[in-house]
Amino acid sequence: ALPPLRPELAMHHYQHGFRVAGTAVLGGSEVRFGGTGWRDRTWGYRDESAQWVEYFYLCSVFEDFALVLWKVLGADGVHREFGWRVGDGVEERVTGFQVVRDGSANMAAAKVQLPSGDLMVEDVPKRTPFAGWWLPMGGRQEGPTFGEFDQYLALRADNGQLGGGVAAHGVLRR
Repeated sequence: ALPPLRPELAMHHYQHGFRVAGTAVLGGSEVRFGGTGWRDRTWGYRDESAQWVEYFYLCSVFEDFALVLWKVLGADGVHREFGWRVGDGVEERVTGFQVVRDGSANMAAAKVQLPSGDLMVEDVPKRTPFAGWWLPMGGRQEGPTFGEFDQYLALRADNGQLGGGVAAHGVLRR
């Protein structure tokens, strides 16, 4: 789904959800913790400015499932869209999704189509917006350059579950 820059250079990208539990002792106080997460940064070779024109990515974790969504417009002109909803013993492929954007072009919601039924995931309104950042996508260069803004989100699914995630908004600046 993610095209390599050159066919002879395989691009490797590995992601997976996980659960963690443990105990931390700080100054004599013991705190137990647990949660879910998404591992997302194992990459091989890539050159974003030569490979992609635009993409949207959401990785999110809720109380009993993880959701990942990708929309990619490659430099080859091909549009790719895919995603998964993953829970205990369940991996469900997303059949389609639409991103609803706010006035800053960041994610306000995602309407997700699944074989088991539609799912709506919305940004939870906050008094102060969560932080985001521009993610470096290579070094200094002349000409078209790919840029990405990552947006932290507090989320609510339409089934009431609370979650969190990060949405990545990438675009080739010309």
